[in-house]
Amino acid sequence: MERVVLVDGSNLVYRAFFALPQTLRTADGTHTNAIFGFAMMFRKLFAGKTPAFGAVVFDAPGGSAAREAQYAQYKATREAMPNDLVRQIPLVHDLVRRNGFTLLQVEGVEADDVIGTLAQRARDAGHEVQIISSDKDFAQLIDDRLKMVDTLRDVTFDAEVAQKKWGVRPEQMIDYLALVGDKIDNVPGVAGIGDKSAVELLATYGSLDAIYAEIERTDRPPAIKGRQLKALTENKENAFLSRQLVTIDTAVALPVTLDDLRIVPPDPAELNKLYVDLQFYSLLGAEAHTALAEGDAPTDYDAIVDHADLAAFIASFPTDAPVAVQPIYDVDPPAVTPLIGVALAPEIGRARYVPLVATRGLVASQETRAALVAWLEDAARPKVLHDMKEAWRSLRREEPPITLRGTRWDTRLASFLVDPTKVIPHRLDQLAKEFLQRTVKPAKSIIGAGQKQIRYSEVEPEALAGWACHIADTVVAL
Repeated sequence: MERVVLVDGSNLVYRAFFALPQTLRTADGTHTNAIFGFAMMFRKLFAGKTPAFGAVVFDAPGGSAAREAQYAQYKATREAMPNDLVRQIPLVHDLVRRNGFTLLQVEGVEADDVIGTLAQRARDAGHEVQIISSDKDFAQLIDDRLKMVDTLRDVTFDAEVAQKKWGVRPEQMIDYLALVGDKIDNVPGVAGIGDKSAVELLATYGSLDAIYAEIERTDRPPAIKGRQLKALTENKENAFLSRQLVTIDTAVALPVTLDDLRIVPPDPAELNKLYVDLQFYSLLGAEAHTALAEGDAPTDYDAIVDHADLAAFIASFPTDAPVAVQPIYDVDPPAVTPLIGVALAPEIGRARYVPLVATRGLVASQETRAALVAWLEDAARPKVLHDMKEAWRSLRREEPPITLRGTRWDTRLASFLVDPTKVIPHRLDQLAKEFLQRTVKPAKSIIGAGQKQIRYSEVEPEALAGWACHIADTVVAL
């Protein structure tokens, strides 16, 4: 017995788009939250034993011919897909293929029926089936060899969990949906019968047929009375129509066989390349992180060598966007240590480290310091910092004091305002992982830790400048 994973692509792509933060986007503004949801799903699927077969199934353009022939208003109330999600679909498809899964869209056949048919074939072949979806329609298929998995919530639905969730056994789910309907698919159901009433009726009578058999008894008055009786009597046609609409067809004609779904092991290099393009840095493997840190990412980092170099750099700053400012102190905390330099990032991928103390070959001059201080104190030059309050206090301790002006954005404060409790204490590395899906190179990577820890002023110039620019670059990216 092997494992077959069938993914309800349409369900997952919508859920990921609306469940994950809209702030997930690339530097050029492309939304990536739906793609990230798929990436996390694949990571979970491959965390244990790799499934033998897999497919991601999407609804094909044109809808479901069979159900629309039964009911012209089927899915008629669905809104158009948001444009920010439409733009992600080609990248989702690319991600699916790079993970070795078959991508399926069958014209005229709804994704539910494609998945149901593949699931039935897999069960007939003696395999174990997992359907990746949160759509309760699939609960009707659950049995000893088929489970429904919600990867976004890490919930696996077997018969017991499904009954706790919806109040009915898997074999009753079709009749439950026939009674309550489905607003998303515009399935009418029985007006006036809600979730609680449907569960109670099925607990008492067992099935839709038995409910109507009770209503239509001639030997005695039915036990169902009042509003329920009226609702069921007036909506009998809708109830049985709805049962047809919600029943998943497990025997449709498909252009593939089960053997066509055998998973090809993904190429880590190809996946990492896509993750870098999408800026999913937190999903990269250790080797890819090392390669990225060594310069595979397109970055322009360097140290300022003299006053003319700084003047040219400042002249290149945009006039309508804040420049990231990252003061560098010799050791932490900065309260009693000197300011040895400041990293500036005017845009993503471009930053410079301005040395204010001559250290290990980095040249500093009073002229350079004066020019930098003048820019820092210029309220007309917009700036962004992480923890502006601490930076302002530390700069004021300099001799003579530096008064930071022109701050337009504080990434730490912004994180707190978005959600005070989500990434406590709102460190820069936490924000980068949460909002940029990438890691921040830790300070210990250049100064070490424990007894071997050194001061920043003792770090090789290239390493210090590169790390400081990396920190400022992260701030401007946020």
